[in-house]
Amino acid sequence: MEMMKTNGVIGADVPRIDGIAKVTGAARYGADFHLSRLAFACLVTSPIALGKIREIDDSHARAVPGVLEILTHRNVGKAIKPGSPMLDGGNMASSVAPLESENIHFAGQIVAVVIAGALESAQEGAERLSISYDVQTPVATFDCPGLKEVKAKAIGESEIETGHFTNAFAAAVTTVDAWYDTPPQHHNPMELFQTTCSWDGDDLTVWESSQSVRGYQHGLARQLGISATHVHVISPFIGGAFGSRGELAQSTALVALAAKRLGQPVKLVATRRQGFTLRTFRAETRQHMQLGADADGRLTALFHEGWELTSRDDGFRIGGN
Repeated sequence: MEMMKTNGVIGADVPRIDGIAKVTGAARYGADFHLSRLAFACLVTSPIALGKIREIDDSHARAVPGVLEILTHRNVGKAIKPGSPMLDGGNMASSVAPLESENIHFAGQIVAVVIAGALESAQEGAERLSISYDVQTPVATFDCPGLKEVKAKAIGESEIETGHFTNAFAAAVTTVDAWYDTPPQHHNPMELFQTTCSWDGDDLTVWESSQSVRGYQHGLARQLGISATHVHVISPFIGGAFGSRGELAQSTALVALAAKRLGQPVKLVATRRQGFTLRTFRAETRQHMQLGADADGRLTALFHEGWELTSRDDGFRIGGN
């Protein structure tokens, strides 16, 4: 097999041409672009993990001076298409369009967006928004009642078998039979998740840190039902990602919709807490390992079976059992 060619990059002293701008503060990230007549968005997220929105009272929120609009499922609905997750050939982090209906699929789901002329007004409006829920019992982790086990549909082979493991393991001089669990791991980067959207006629410009500007462009165009040629994504620098900025979040289309309806640019900077649920994360896993070796320590048998938690809406497909 031909070895992978590194073209001299790995191990070489490669200058970081953006290093000076980053360490001196000169680098401008997605949220650093200020536009005239800029409005500010604040997200309201669900405190429950499963259920329905029973009632929304936005009267006190709309009474806050400076509040321009409040988006909920009552005035968004089907205006934004859900989109498909990246593992299904789409561009989205999740197929759940948060303001499509009153249904709650996960804790931290967006249930409203408050837009105001000042950030403080948007934050106060979000705090004054009153939402009541009909709560259902969710399934949160392994061994919870109601957990459903399904066969993995992996990107590659989900089942690989060669030889006769049972015989080899029984004949092994030394064996290991162990179970391992890994906890959830979130890639919540230093730069908060953000987006700024501005329309010029039919053209939408989005300032957002992204690892996939083309994916954002085409995914957002599909959500909004417009041509990708009318969507322009600007991502000058990225303040950390670890994969979390490779997929388009549902919040971007909501900011774009708000900017369209208000006729002015809108900026959203999510909170650190919201960063844990706006994008994907590495879920809990459970691993069963069985190893067998001969008297010389040579590995003669190997069995590895793995389970990973996923949602009912978007099945994350692990690559191997």
